[in-house]
Order: sequence, then structure tokens, then C-alpha cells
Amino acid sequence: MLMSTQAFAQFKSEEDRLEHANELFENKSFIEAEPHMLHFLSTKNNAEFNFKYGVCALFKYADKTKAIDYLRKSIKDKNIDPQAYFYLA
Repeated sequence: MLMSTQAFAQFKSEEDRLEHANELFENKSFIEAEPHMLHFLSTKNNAEFNFKYGVCALFKYADKTKAIDYLRKSIKDKNIDPQAYFYLA
């Protein structure tokens, strides 16, 4: 399925999109959050987005190994959400 840029045109700013993505993640709507987390991971490659994208990938893709590298990168940060270890396990 090809997503057009219009699908995300509803956001007035990157901050709005981030708020929406984090809300989806917190509500465990991981499949819906995945394209947003991938977007932010591509612009802000940090432990938080590696963790959140990794979790989303676990739920979106049948191949669970897609999430491993992202979750491994996330746990290198001592301040990462402890759930990263749970999802990596």
C-alpha cells in the first residue's frame, strides 16, 4: 500500500505529528504509529525512536527479527524505557 504525503498533511507541524505518533504509541496502536515512528527515526536517529520503532515493527511485521536491531540500539542508552528490554526478549 502506497501512502501519499497527503495522508500526513493533516499535521500543521512536525510537533503535531510527533504528538500524534506518541499518543498512538501510548495507546498501543503500534501498527498505526509505525509510519510516524519510521519518519522520526529517519530524522532523529536516537534511542527513543529506535525503541518506539522497534516495538511498532514487532506488531506490524510477521518477521519479528526486523525489530531486533532497533531495540538493541535503544538499550545502549542507559535512560531508555525499561520496556525496551522486555520487547527485545
